[in-house]
Parts: sequence; C-alpha cells; structure tokens
Amino acid sequence: MEFSKFKELLNKPIYFSLNKRHLSIFLRQFSVLLKSGITPDQAIYILKDQKEIKSLNYFLNIVYEDLNKGDYLSLAFSKHKIFDDFLITMMKTGEESGKLSNICERLAEYYEKEDETSKKVKGALTYPIILIVTTIIVLFFVFKYVMPTFVSLFESSNMALPTLTKILITISEFINRNFLFIIIFILAMVGLFIVGIKKSRSFKRGIDYIKIKLPIIGKNYIKILTGKISKALSISYLSGVDFIESLEIISLGSNNLYLQEKLEEAINEIKEGINISQAFNNTDILPQLFNSMIEVGEETGQLGEILEIVSNYYKKESDYAIDSLLRVFEPVIIILMALFVGTIVISIAIPMFDIINNYNY
Repeated sequence: MEFSKFKELLNKPIYFSLNKRHLSIFLRQFSVLLKSGITPDQAIYILKDQKEIKSLNYFLNIVYEDLNKGDYLSLAFSKHKIFDDFLITMMKTGEESGKLSNICERLAEYYEKEDETSKKVKGALTYPIILIVTTIIVLFFVFKYVMPTFVSLFESSNMALPTLTKILITISEFINRNFLFIIIFILAMVGLFIVGIKKSRSFKRGIDYIKIKLPIIGKNYIKILTGKISKALSISYLSGVDFIESLEIISLGSNNLYLQEKLEEAINEIKEGINISQAFNNTDILPQLFNSMIEVGEETGQLGEILEIVSNYYKKESDYAIDSLLRVFEPVIIILMALFVGTIVISIAIPMFDIINNYNY
C-alpha cells in the first residue's frame, strides 16, 4: 500500500451512519448558494470545511475534488456509500431538470424531519430502557446478595416456607451458582442479536415483521413509516421522478425488510397495470386513509398535490405516534417493575412475620 493511500485511510473518519441533521444544514445552505447564482462546485468549496457540518467535511472535500475533475454532482456524491440512493437520485433529477436548488431545499426539509423523528424515537425509548436495565440490576442484586442472607435465616428457623418463597430461593441459588455463566450467556445473546440483525436477512425480516404486527406498538410504528414514505414520494414525484422509480428507491432505502418486500410486491403489481392505490391496499400494511388519498390523487390527476397533503398529515401523525409509544411503554414497564419487586418483598415478608410471631410465643 502506498504511503499516501495509507495516510488517507488513517485520516478517513469513522461514521456508522449519516448525520441527517448535518446533511439537512448542508442542503439548505447549498440551496441558498445555488439560488444566489453560485455554481455547484463553488458552493461545495464554500461549505466543505464548515464546522457545523463537520461529519460531512471529509466527504465534501473529496466531492469538490471530483467536481474539479469533471464529475457531475450526483456522480461525485454516489462514490460515497454514506449518502443514500434517494439523495443521489434527487440530485441527478435536479441537475437534469435545472431545479437543483429547489430540490435541495425539499431534501433539506425531508432530512430535517428524518432527524427529528429519529431523535424523538430514541428519546421515547431512552426512559423505558433505563427502567428495564435498572429493574434487571435490582433483581440481580436482590437474588445474589439479599436473598442468601434471608435463606440462612429461614433455614435456621426450621419453618415450612410458602411456595413463592421456595421458588425465589431456588432462583437465587441458581443465580449464585451460575452467576458468571449467566452474564456470559446474556452478553452472547445480545451479541448474537446484533449480528443477526446486521448479517442475517431472514432474522432481520422476522424482527421487522414483529415490529409491524405487535398490538398498539405496530400500529404507531406503521404511522411513522407511512409518514416517511409519503414525504419521500411527495418530494420525488413533484420533482419529476417517475413514480415507480421513486417507489423502488424508497423501498430499497427502507430499514424494515418486511415493508420492503411488500413495497416490491406493490411495484410489480403497478407495473402489471394495477392502480397504485389498489397495489398499496394489497400490501395490507399501509393505513387505509393513505391508500384512499392515493386513490383520490389518481382519479383527479393531482397525485403530487395529494402526496404533499398526505405527507403533512402523517408528519403530525408520526409525532403523535411517538408520544403514544412513550405513553404505552412507561406504565407497562413501571407496573412490571412493581410486580417483580412486590413479589420479592412479599416472599420475604411472609416468612419473616411467621418467624417474629413464633419468637413472641
């Protein structure tokens, strides 16, 4: 390996995913510069070292070099896997149609919304995850350190213990005998789950199927997905991209494999001549309201405008769905935590009261 290539490899930043907030800021500033009459390569030169989009600096510098070599903007961006196919296709459409600034402005809104949704979902999951982890730690602490103390007390009293207490004592003894094995097993399961999600298509598809089909949670999750699909379709269709091509790009960019398969089935049906609304309806995933609005757009010849209306509606619905998920998670986890702790307290308290009563007599 040449030293220059080795140095470039060392200098290359490591990012696990695209920072959509930085991308949104870049696209908005890029659009403003283009509208002021600046050429794409000049605009990239101005923006490539901006601190507020620091996660993109490395890639924008290479894009600028490629533009100077004669590459089109979309081609220069397509050389980096961090940028998704939707962005590349929309840039290509903007170059061909002469509406690059307007399309970049729409893309900025799209990725800004994506970033907001992602942060809201993470925020909604943070508290439940903390509660779950806390509950697990408390239970392990009780079974490993608290229960053994009471076990020796109960054994010395020679009392007949309630069934619930015996069960918890058995669990405590099992955890103490196999503590290290349990920790290794849990870490192994978490590792296998992460690897399965990333490497096994069938495993990820199964998890994605469960996400959609779960009661209450699945319904709200579908609203979030529908908001993303409708916004992407609205932007691409109003920008002049063929509907089927737009749907293919959105399908491939979907993080949910089960939804992706259903969208691919819908694409094949549309190609065979079936109405878009009917093809969507056949997926049995997307909400009926979404399918009905698409049908109205087809019949009136105003599909682009209808998609814009639908995307705005599902923007609000996805925000409400995230709040609903949080309202579902919190009480359920708190109740489960209370049941676990309460069961342990009762299993210890009952024999303790018996011991105290026998001692008084």
